[in-house]
Amino acid sequence: MNNSKIQYLFRSLANSFNKPVCPSCGASENKTIDRKFIVTSLKECENCNMYYRFPGDTSDFNKEFYQEDYVEKGLTTDLPSAELLKKLIETSFKNSEKDFSFHIDLIKSIYPDKKEIRVLDFGANWGYASYQFKKSGFDVESFEISQHKAKFAEKLEVNIKTDLDQIGNEFDVFFSSHVIEHHPHPNEMISLAKKVLKKEGVMITFCPNGSDALRDINFESFHRYWGMVHPNYFADKYFSKNFKLNPYYITSSSDYNSISQNLSSGQKIGDTSGLELLVISQPNKEV
Repeated sequence: MNNSKIQYLFRSLANSFNKPVCPSCGASENKTIDRKFIVTSLKECENCNMYYRFPGDTSDFNKEFYQEDYVEKGLTTDLPSAELLKKLIETSFKNSEKDFSFHIDLIKSIYPDKKEIRVLDFGANWGYASYQFKKSGFDVESFEISQHKAKFAEKLEVNIKTDLDQIGNEFDVFFSSHVIEHHPHPNEMISLAKKVLKKEGVMITFCPNGSDALRDINFESFHRYWGMVHPNYFADKYFSKNFKLNPYYITSSSDYNSISQNLSSGQKIGDTSGLELLVISQPNKEV
C-alpha cells in the first residue's frame, strides 16, 4: 500500500465518527449501497439520490489535494514532457488519450448553425480540451483549481483562470469532463452553470457512471469507480431529479452514436449501461 493510500486510510478512520451528510444537498438521510476496505462506504442520499463516499474530506482538504497531490495514470494528472507536448500540438491531439474531437462534434451538433459558440471549460486541467476547442473556432474561457496546471497551460497559449470571480457569463456551453465527481459540493457547480449560461445555454457533463443499468450488469466496474479520488458518484436519477423542470438528455458511452437523434427531446434517459455518463441539460430553461 503506497503512502497516499495509507494517508487516506488514516484520514478515513479519523473522519469516521462524523455524521454522514450529502455534499450536494446537505441531507443526512442515506442508505449504504457499497463498501470498500471496511472503513469506507458509498452512501446514497435519500433526498437527491447522489452517491457519496463516507467518510468524506473537507473542502479545504480537497482544494489542497487537487493542487498537486491528485494523481491518476495518464495525461489527466501527468503533465506531458516537452517532446510529447510538441507531438500532441503537431497532431492536434488526434488519436491521443486527450483527443476531444467527439466533444467538439457534440457541441457543434447542438449548435449546427451558430457561427460563434461561447464555451466555459470548467475544470480545464492543463488546457488540452480548451486548446482543441479554440482550434475548432469556439470562443473559450477556462477555469481550473490547480494553479500549477493552469500555469502549464500557457505552453498551449491557453489562459486558465483559477479564481471563480474572474469567470464571465452569457456562455452557450458550460462544459465539464470528469470534474463533478471531484467537486466538494456538486450543487454549487450546477448553480454556477445556471449563473453563467444564457437562457438557452447548455450544460454538458461527463462523469463516471453509477447508474443502476451499469451496476446490474457490471458490478465490478461500478465498485471500482468510486473511492479515494472519486468521492462523488452519479446515477442518471440524480441528474433527472436535479433537472426535473428542465430539458435534458442523459445517456452513456454505450449509446453515444444515438445522441444526435435525441438532443431535441424534452426529457429523455437513454442507455445508461456504459462506463461513462453524459448529461446534456438546459438548466435555465423550463420544459
